[in-house]
Amino acid sequence: MPTRPILRTSASGTRLTWADRPEIWIRVPIGLYAATEEHPARLHEIHVADGSRVEHRRSCKIENREIPYEQVCRG
Repeated sequence: MPTRPILRTSASGTRLTWADRPEIWIRVPIGLYAATEEHPARLHEIHVADGSRVEHRRSCKIENREIPYEQVCRG
């Protein structure tokens, strides 16, 4: 059945409204889970072959030496 406009009168005056307003209902399933265990945050990168920690060094390719953080900029 198509919607049809009708005139309604209120205290503020006459206005055009729709007699049949379509309603849309959407159900979204939500699952809630309780935290049962604590897991430590693993923030270190590890070399897979031998298990040693990976270091990230700032080095200059031209001078072939490590550079302090204060001398590094973007460009």
